[in-house]
Amino acid sequence: DVYKRQAVGGLAIFGLTATPLFSAGAVAYRGVKLVHTVPLLLIAMAVVMRLHGQGRREWPLPELFTFWRRLLSRPVLVVYLFLFAVLAVLVFVYVARTGHAAGMPVSELELRLRALLGELLLVRPRLKEFLFGYPLAVLGLSLLARGRRDVCTVALLALGAVAPVSMTNTFMHFTASLPVILLRSFNGLWLGLLLGALLTAAVFLLLKAVEKWGRLA
Repeated sequence: DVYKRQAVGGLAIFGLTATPLFSAGAVAYRGVKLVHTVPLLLIAMAVVMRLHGQGRREWPLPELFTFWRRLLSRPVLVVYLFLFAVLAVLVFVYVARTGHAAGMPVSELELRLRALLGELLLVRPRLKEFLFGYPLAVLGLSLLARGRRDVCTVALLALGAVAPVSMTNTFMHFTASLPVILLRSFNGLWLGLLLGALLTAAVFLLLKAVEKWGRLA
């Protein structure tokens, strides 16, 4: 039932504004940057509440304000400030590269990578999905499965939401046919999961080596 609802939701998004004007590209969709950023902010808040809210699913408005007031009043470590700076740079690049009017030029290397993926996979996946979103999501979920609920896990899960948000936006490209959209999303998914598995294995091996070195020291 869950997969059926997701499939129906994707088809509904695809057909919401499939008017001749949009299909012909006569009208550019506005608010693309907001579509990519607002869901990430909401997902990040939901992840924080889920991991640090004792598993609560219902939040009355007064208790919601109390939760965030207590969370924001906690002392901030230097490592958190460093992590916030890194996240700020990533968010800036993400927003600048999103939308019809990109605020950051595309490098020659990325253009060549896009062309290569298009030749090998017929329809190239979005780089933000298989190189960024899905790998971080796999790593974050793996750390969560091992019982880690720290700020790094929250950040990884929030940033990993870039992939489904980007995939949803792919279904809003009305000038592309549905088979092309499905193939593009599928290519991004399997490539991202593969890279995520490799990234997770590398991180766990590194953590194990650091832990072993700490015991020897």
